[in-house]
Amino acid sequence: MNRSEFIVKHFPKVDCGREPMGNKITVQLLSIPKISAGGIVLAGETKDFNKQATTTAQVVKLGPIAYRDRNSGETWKEGAWCEVGDLVLVNRYGGLNRIELPHPDDPEDSVIFCTFNDYDVTDKITGQYERYAQIL
Repeated sequence: MNRSEFIVKHFPKVDCGREPMGNKITVQLLSIPKISAGGIVLAGETKDFNKQATTTAQVVKLGPIAYRDRNSGETWKEGAWCEVGDLVLVNRYGGLNRIELPHPDDPEDSVIFCTFNDYDVTDKITGQYERYAQIL
């Protein structure tokens, strides 16, 4: 599966309705499918656990001083760690202001957004995308 297919499958288009401030970034967490890759229908408890435990996210918005020197406003020497649209790994159970919004294709499901400090992004995903969507 390529990057575009992965994004379409796991990150439905939903407006989170907020803008991060300062050095914060807003991410959309990976949506967990109802049916596993092996064709098993997942119980509600399994889906809920995996929703809360996922570390895979797509960056949807950056605060005005994300990845910038807090005093001068200049971009960090190593540059921005990620940009809007990038797939990243974030801390499990981390983030602030977690919000669940209705999934556009399934009213019984939800899409989760949360806010992190810019330095809380641990990795940028650049390949082997399906490995990051495995059910725990």
